[in-house]
Amino acid sequence: MSRVRFRFNKLGKVRWTSHRDVARMWERALRRAQLSVTYTGGFSPRPKVSFGLALPTGAESVCEYLDVELEHDPTDLDVVSLPARLSPALPVGIDVSAAVVIDDRAESLQQTVTSCRWEIGVAGTSSMSSGWRSAKNSSTAKATSWLGLLSSVRTSKPPMPGSRSTASSALASVAGVCNCRNSGSA
Repeated sequence: MSRVRFRFNKLGKVRWTSHRDVARMWERALRRAQLSVTYTGGFSPRPKVSFGLALPTGAESVCEYLDVELEHDPTDLDVVSLPARLSPALPVGIDVSAAVVIDDRAESLQQTVTSCRWEIGVAGTSSMSSGWRSAKNSSTAKATSWLGLLSSVRTSKPPMPGSRSTASSALASVAGVCNCRNSGSA
């Protein structure tokens, strides 16, 4: 028995697929690739597949991870060929980029992942065509206007004095990133 960690992309229209549907896609792809997956015991056996953090519906990713327990002996398993075997069995937009055998005692993906990096694009701004400073100012202005719009939204219960809604706080941190990033360069 061996544990294999896969890295894959989720791009394009498939980003609108829920996490549970992506899990079903993987179960089918593993069957199509004729990999001997280890199953749980009990009345309804399921393949031993575990994902890292669930990607929100609508978000794209170039670096998602998945652990699969296979019945193959690690010495007999050709991990280099696994991405090429699995990618055609998955829908367009999900591509396997790497596979590696990991130790059975290795930490789970939930324990291993300590942070995520998000990139948020603001429509109508381009740091390449108009320079970083004007894009930074435009992004900051848009984030500030969004904060103004969010402050007028009513919630079911009044917020604590001096606090902001979660969405306001998130946009404030985006505006903060726009203000402080590369502040020493033009």
